[in-house]
Amino acid sequence: MTGILLIFFAAGLVAHSLHEFNGLNWVPSVIEHVWNINRILNDQSSFGQVLAALFGYNASPSLTEALAYAGYFGIVLGTLWINQVRRPGSVKGSARAA
Repeated sequence: MTGILLIFFAAGLVAHSLHEFNGLNWVPSVIEHVWNINRILNDQSSFGQVLAALFGYNASPSLTEALAYAGYFGIVLGTLWINQVRRPGSVKGSARAA
């Protein structure tokens, strides 16, 4: 559970860094606001600010931010899944032998 929480923290850092690079015009935002859910959960509210600090929440992210967040998850979770499947002494392999 702690590992999953750390993955969410790291994905938030990646997305927030892209947000800052977009602000400096170092990385183009491609599409400025992919969606806007400020009516549902405003990122300036107390809860929104907690989510932004912990997980990089942004109510109206740019395309590069959304792709960075999703790409980070895809790469990390894919790598973890492949390593789990290839591990010789994995739980699935030992359950079959028993």
